[in-house]
Amino acid sequence: MPATPFTSVIKPQNPFIGESIDIAVSFDNIGDIPGYGPFALLYLDSTGADGNDGLTFDSATYLGSSVKIQEVTLDGSGFATINVFGVEQTIAVPSDFGANDTLVLLELPYGSFVPNQPQVDLTVKLNGSNLADVGTPMTIMAQEEMEFLLLGVY
Repeated sequence: MPATPFTSVIKPQNPFIGESIDIAVSFDNIGDIPGYGPFALLYLDSTGADGNDGLTFDSATYLGSSVKIQEVTLDGSGFATINVFGVEQTIAVPSDFGANDTLVLLELPYGSFVPNQPQVDLTVKLNGSNLADVGTPMTIMAQEEMEFLLLGVY
């Protein structure tokens, strides 16, 4: 099996409307050969239910140090252009995300990632809109793993 990146999102149980939200984006190589230039793609529902009440990206860290990121506002075309380690690439955007949602490329601080290397847990800080609708899920996606975030109130 080739190098196979695997990502997942670990989210808090019921974050509150209008507050900062910490999630973990976990990265692993579940293949049997090294992979090079590892990165994770994080998609955020930035528009929410009403077009102006979603999630915004704040920061990303690994072991307390900032992670190099690239933030792209999606245009609704179904594609996004990103620059991965100096190479421009056009990628297909999952159908759950549209115009004004956000794609964040998170570069891992490694040149390669070998099998059996411990998984990397990036800490990502998001901001929840104070206009969000209670009980309305907002989608967060890292590569293939889909998670739903429900915001609550005090």
